[in-house]
Amino acid sequence: MSSISENPQPMDFSGTEPSLSDGIILVDGQKFHISKTHLARHSVFFKNLFFERGFQEANQEVVEIKEVSAEGFQIFLELINGQNRLSDETIEAVTQCSSMWQAEIPMKRCIKYLKWKSKLPKNEKFLLADKLDLNMLTLWLLGEVQTKADLENLLPPLDISVFKPNTVELIAKKSLKLNGIQRPPRATVSLEDFLAPGKFTRKRGRSRERSPHRPAPMIFMPPFPVDRVPGAPPPQPNMP
Repeated sequence: MSSISENPQPMDFSGTEPSLSDGIILVDGQKFHISKTHLARHSVFFKNLFFERGFQEANQEVVEIKEVSAEGFQIFLELINGQNRLSDETIEAVTQCSSMWQAEIPMKRCIKYLKWKSKLPKNEKFLLADKLDLNMLTLWLLGEVQTKADLENLLPPLDISVFKPNTVELIAKKSLKLNGIQRPPRATVSLEDFLAPGKFTRKRGRSRERSPHRPAPMIFMPPFPVDRVPGAPPPQPNMP
């Protein structure tokens, strides 16, 4: 019995079978003959491009796509047609396509490849996850961290300020956990609101918002002169 080749040949999108395509996409000067319906089924971006009103590309014979490579688009098309030739050399380009075009199935296959098949160092995977907003991959990589040394090996040798705010927050939480520092759940009141003059008062360690309709506090005035004490005899007049 013949086995499936581990290194399949690239699929042909040159238009040799006209009955299988109804559109042409131009990427880096290379034409790809595609099925609009099939592409739209796998991508929200292409669904809107080809079938929503207001897009002039819907009626164009050739649609040019920029900011992606021809090789990345080739692998992307193969993924939605059942063939997987992902490699460490193409994974970034294909993942970027899948993210931009809101293509769920190719994106899941890219994440799966990065988790289990890629030979890239973990710190390169972490940097890629931050760059392309792959939150699922970021969480998975941090979930594998068990010690401080693991965290040091995971983080690229870069200043933490280069990461996106969400990634910085996840790194901070993991670091606190490794150091045995427990933090309370995220407060529902922002720090800016809490520190705003006159908006919040402190009472027994908790913040309490002052209602704008609450009346001003009343000042108690005693019903007797301040120099007299209730029950004490009245002062005697001075005798000449």
